[in-house]
Amino acid sequence: MDYSRMKYVIGCLFAAFLAGGCTEDNEGGTGDEHWLKFEIPEVPVTSDYTVGAFYLKSNDRMSGGSVTAANRKACWARLTGTGDFANYEYDVCPKETPIWGDYDMKTNDVKAEDIDLLQEQMDTYAGHGIDFLILPSVSLDINNSNELTTGDVEQVKVLVGKIGEGKPGDGANDVEMNPGIKHVNFPMKYACSVNVDNITKAVKLTGVKADGKKVSKNGTQLSNTHLIEDSEAEEDWVQTLINGEEVTRVDLLNILFALTAGEFFDDPNYMKVDGKPMVVIENSSRLFSKDSKALYDGIRSYVREQTGYDMYLVAKSGDAWCPPDRYEYFYLRGGVDALTSLNMYNGLDYTDTYNFYPQAIYLNMQYTREYIAGKYGIDFIPTGGIGFNRFVENGDLTIPIVKKDPDVFRRMCNIMKGQAGTKRIVFLQAVNEYKYDSFLDPTVERGDLMLSIVKEQFKK
Repeated sequence: MDYSRMKYVIGCLFAAFLAGGCTEDNEGGTGDEHWLKFEIPEVPVTSDYTVGAFYLKSNDRMSGGSVTAANRKACWARLTGTGDFANYEYDVCPKETPIWGDYDMKTNDVKAEDIDLLQEQMDTYAGHGIDFLILPSVSLDINNSNELTTGDVEQVKVLVGKIGEGKPGDGANDVEMNPGIKHVNFPMKYACSVNVDNITKAVKLTGVKADGKKVSKNGTQLSNTHLIEDSEAEEDWVQTLINGEEVTRVDLLNILFALTAGEFFDDPNYMKVDGKPMVVIENSSRLFSKDSKALYDGIRSYVREQTGYDMYLVAKSGDAWCPPDRYEYFYLRGGVDALTSLNMYNGLDYTDTYNFYPQAIYLNMQYTREYIAGKYGIDFIPTGGIGFNRFVENGDLTIPIVKKDPDVFRRMCNIMKGQAGTKRIVFLQAVNEYKYDSFLDPTVERGDLMLSIVKEQFKK
């Protein structure tokens, strides 16, 4: 058993134990005797839930990281059950064809047809009970650290209608400057996610001194022996230079959030919780810190000074589930406002648990929600999966498949309703995660069936 598998199984066992413990009637076994076999309470909708859904960029939608044309074609064939996979069983190949195809918008040259497709997508999501999208993450341009990474921020701007048809860079497709150009009229709310990954890695940072001379220094990857505050040590200085001033890694973190805030928070469509703009933090578990409370207080203070906004910070765990106190020193003690995780289908690679995955997920969510609320005063936002099929991504048949099914999805929605935190917010992963057959987008075969369940389950 590999580590991730063991971690998930132990986590489920621990959560279940805390939730009820073992008795003479639930000591294990299979079928009617299994300790995970219990009825999950049905949760009626007495008032609307606020539904957010992740929207993935092109590479993340089809695969993780870099995607070659050949890999992309093979992934699409496994999803749709075409080409070399036409004779595969339905249980292996979903045999679903998203109506918008394998779209891939180029942000450096936005076409009219790109805008048309995006507009149709956004209108469809808004019409089926999705209140806001969590958009692809933005990051800091580490070697030009007074700017966000160009491709990241331009993609978000196109999606929410800040830039439209044309080539960005000269202002020609800036909607504020040229309101008549074709652009997306965004019909709902959206939240940004920020990726702190490149700030935490062992990257070579380059800057320019006031005299124009270029300088560079090597950073050390953050770890439990090299904390973010250690980057300020004279002999191990991790820095870049902005306008000739030395900037530490803590400063870079503050700048990332402030630039994101300055770019998007004033938008009337930006998602706010109690008047605070929501920001989802990707890879927050890589922020090794001596004092995470001081670190997060510093981020909040810097953004407030630069923009006037207080933020609603959501830490996204990199694990499908593990005991939440693992992250005490990363962000729980730091005082983020809410915690979410990957959808828990990602961890269902153990056969015994797989047979009762709704119950395992229910207990995991329940334990996390109660624990972080009681110990840290932090809210919980459950993230629910639509399905899970790793074969689609890379041909892997060693992981059990969670077949995308309307009744299974309804059951997941019911679990999320019961375990939502005090703000009654839920996340769905995702509208367009084709690589795992975890998507809500309409298909040629089933139309908008899966999307229709969202409004049915979360709206009164």
